[in-house]
Amino acid sequence: MLDANSGNLSLIKVVTGSHIYLLERDPQLNLRFTHSSPSTGTRSAILDLKSLESSEVIGIDLTWSPEKICLYATDVHDPDRHIAVEGTLAPYQLQVCPDGSIMTLGDEGVQVMGTRVIVGGKPLVNTTAINTWRDTVTSIEILLKGSSPDGYIFDTICCCLSIAMLITGFETYGKRRFLELEEEGIHANFEELAKKFISRKDQDNVLREKIAQEAKTSGISPSKILVDRKNINFQNYERCKLAFNKCYGIKFPEDLGVPNETLEELRRIIHARHQIIHVSPLIGVLNEDRLATEKPIFFNKEYTKHAIDVLDGFIQGLHSATLKLRPT
Repeated sequence: MLDANSGNLSLIKVVTGSHIYLLERDPQLNLRFTHSSPSTGTRSAILDLKSLESSEVIGIDLTWSPEKICLYATDVHDPDRHIAVEGTLAPYQLQVCPDGSIMTLGDEGVQVMGTRVIVGGKPLVNTTAINTWRDTVTSIEILLKGSSPDGYIFDTICCCLSIAMLITGFETYGKRRFLELEEEGIHANFEELAKKFISRKDQDNVLREKIAQEAKTSGISPSKILVDRKNINFQNYERCKLAFNKCYGIKFPEDLGVPNETLEELRRIIHARHQIIHVSPLIGVLNEDRLATEKPIFFNKEYTKHAIDVLDGFIQGLHSATLKLRPT
């Protein structure tokens, strides 16, 4: 451990589900603890062991939680000689591939967005739920920097496109986060989920046994099969709410810490997306069906920024609620 001539040392390398734990030491006697998960991203804590070079025996402690990771080193024979450091977000992301290998995405000064790796026509690596949402917001912010001599109609089109992208981001985050939780060791209550998302005519043991057998054969969970069958529409607020509640016990809006006004705005934005996609991409007024009693709310860049705040507040609240869940 304290011999610089021994080169790079890999002391711990553990991959369990979608969690990664690494403990490494470089020739400069820097000890690095890295923890990565879809929930928290990749965090790294680095200790300089030179102050303990004279120690005969060193005790190493690693701690991790959704809030922080820490790395400790102590001289076992002289406990007063100890060092500690709290980790920070790494400039890169580590993700677990289906075969258990680790993929590194990005690095210092290298920004990576929307990562997807396809092998044999099947996705090997996808961006995590929260990073997908961040990429969505970044994409819309880039779109809003655009300008055109067409003026008002250009702003309206940008807003309509942004609303559609926001709700797609909402749906994608909900679906991916729902599946990520089980990969992180959180118990998924498939029985309660099935009661609500398998139609009554299919509510029999035959279908459940079929799903269970398919899950066993495919090496995936029955909850994922239910999602892959598109039984759960995560773009629908009420269905998304029901799925997270029955499967993981998360209550909307109580556990999210968001006000009712935010939820009402979210529903209106989801409805606006439906109008944009199924009626016209040139709808200029959000509340055109309520103009008799309300002032018009125009689709423009200001409203788009407001919609981003509404969706981001909801998703950050949901993500925080999922971080409070613990593996069983």
